[in-house]
Amino acid sequence: MGSSLFIGGTGIALILYVWWKQKNYRRVTYMVSSLAVGYYAYKGLKVVIGRDRPIGALDDGYSFPSGHSTMSFILFFLICYIVSTELKRKDIRILLYSACSLLVLFVGMSRLVHGDHYASDVLGGYLVGYIVTGTLFLFYQKWESVRSEESG
Repeated sequence: MGSSLFIGGTGIALILYVWWKQKNYRRVTYMVSSLAVGYYAYKGLKVVIGRDRPIGALDDGYSFPSGHSTMSFILFFLICYIVSTELKRKDIRILLYSACSLLVLFVGMSRLVHGDHYASDVLGGYLVGYIVTGTLFLFYQKWESVRSEESG
């Protein structure tokens, strides 16, 4: 669930859904920006920090932050946001948030169980995902409010 293929494929499907069904091109820009900035943020941090992986890790490259954790956080945040805008029932939204949160936690736990990361790598990945999506979400909301003021 945290693999490049899953994140990329699901991200593209979600972006296409918003593009065609919702016709909200600003939201598409927010989604693409979140995924791209998240990717380059964790890649850049890996190089800057240069932390070696645990002994016996099967993955190559540096350890901190976990890219799987970063990107799964971002993707599942986007899924929650996009899907919840279409849900009217609060209990279903809570179920969606809970399921996505569990999936993000499972991705992080799998990185620990496989021995590819330290716990701090996973937590750092979540933090990077949170900072990226949160910061860009604030810009997106401001952008949407300016659009509402212009059309209103």
